[in-house]
Amino acid sequence: MTGRQPLRVGMIGANWGIVGHLPAWRNLPGVEVTAICTAHEETARAAADTHGIPHAYHDYRRMIDEAPVDIIDVGTRPMLRYAMVMHALTAGKHVINANPFAPDIAGAKAIRAAQRAAGVVGMVEAQFQWLPQFRQMKAMIEAGALGELIGVELRCHFPLIRDGEAVFPFVTRPGYTTNYNWLGMAGEGASALRNLGGHCLHALLYLFGEVESVSATLGRGLSEWRFDDGGAFTPETVDTAFATLRFRQGGTAQMNIGWSVAAARGFAIEAYGTNGRLRIEAPSGFPDAGNAILFHAPTVPRADLGKPEQPVTLPHALSQLRGAPIATPEDARVIIPMTLMLDEMVTAVREGRECSPGFGQALQVQAICEAAEESDRAGRRVPVMV
Repeated sequence: MTGRQPLRVGMIGANWGIVGHLPAWRNLPGVEVTAICTAHEETARAAADTHGIPHAYHDYRRMIDEAPVDIIDVGTRPMLRYAMVMHALTAGKHVINANPFAPDIAGAKAIRAAQRAAGVVGMVEAQFQWLPQFRQMKAMIEAGALGELIGVELRCHFPLIRDGEAVFPFVTRPGYTTNYNWLGMAGEGASALRNLGGHCLHALLYLFGEVESVSATLGRGLSEWRFDDGGAFTPETVDTAFATLRFRQGGTAQMNIGWSVAAARGFAIEAYGTNGRLRIEAPSGFPDAGNAILFHAPTVPRADLGKPEQPVTLPHALSQLRGAPIATPEDARVIIPMTLMLDEMVTAVREGRECSPGFGQALQVQAICEAAEESDRAGRRVPVMV
């Protein structure tokens, strides 16, 4: 699509989409959210009325086929998303798909093939690379701050354990306590590796390029999840993942993922090379525009060893949309990178090109996750094949 006619968005799902995506879409000039779809007519109508969206649907097929939409924003869980994404691509719609990208590698390949055949833009919601801290880290790597990459350490820990019981403090709220049980269900395409690890892998690919092979050990530390309402659930997916990755361009990464970590220390990535070290730390949880800090420690003479590393001052332009401040609700930490990411998709649609992070990168992440699972089963290093 070319020209400056408005781009119209149809959203599937009214939970995270309303909180994280709707404000970002509305920050973009020439973009209108014209339709929303949920599983039930009453919830769809309520969401549309509350948020001023013209069209409400409770059948995603009807919304894709009948509503005035150019972009479909799919926000349900992986097993449900697959049919929705494929229907949208077949209908010639541009698609933003959540992470994990697909329930399995066959589904990921089918989505990527359908997107390319349709000649539309496919984006995956993996916003780390649109955080100002990651964009600045990437720029510094390209400018030689690391030199030749030697190694990377990445940690992403969440406190699924609270007061000795298992809950989801980061994704649940009153009335939604058990809505995320699918994270622990086999066959849903979810796990600590695929969910948290998927976001981390997108960041690693963005910063350091493609992964050649992986060796992994996966585990399930919690045998039962207990909820505030007295209910319980027996998980079937892994909650802990240790992986060693080799990059095609050189260098190795160690990745430690866990969503059952007591008093978890959140996210950190540290990369070191022949010229120095770069580190991003987000001790309060998932990295966002407010809690992440970038540090730089260049190679120094022996006499200067032990001096504290310095936080990097981020250029204001990295938090702006085309040179202007980004309008945000109360919590700007998520809306800033989300706005920048969706603007990348809109720009790609208008320019007729692939976007970043796109479906090609998402397919690579899917392949890494499944290679890690194969490595755990086989007890050996596994090449990443896409």
